[in-house]
Amino acid sequence: ETMDADVSPTRLAALTVAALLASLLTYCAYSYFFHPLAGFPGPLRARIGLGGWQTVRAAKRDFGWELGKLHDRYGAFVRTGRNSVSVVDPAAVSDLYRFGGPVRDKAPFYQFFVSLRRGENCRSDSPFFLRRT
Repeated sequence: ETMDADVSPTRLAALTVAALLASLLTYCAYSYFFHPLAGFPGPLRARIGLGGWQTVRAAKRDFGWELGKLHDRYGAFVRTGRNSVSVVDPAAVSDLYRFGGPVRDKAPFYQFFVSLRRGENCRSDSPFFLRRT
């Protein structure tokens, strides 16, 4: 006797949709509750990692004004995306981005800040940084 693998197209579509929704909910729950930046306040779309808050604000050409409002509402640290936080406290910025500071995986933007003295740059993955640590 053979087993019939009789799966209707409707049932297959429903299972696919259910799996996609479960994946989406898991992604959002992780971003909101368990992500390393989960403790930072910000708009819901930014905290759950969906919606592209920064992209929407840039398209509407009000990014700066809206970001200012968020800082007025939430304080010096505002989560603006799944992996991004806006910081307006000058002391915090210097603490975070000083050479050898806690931020080890800086954006490629920092490659351009090269010390003229010894050829060191601000990125922690540079050979100069690795040799000194």
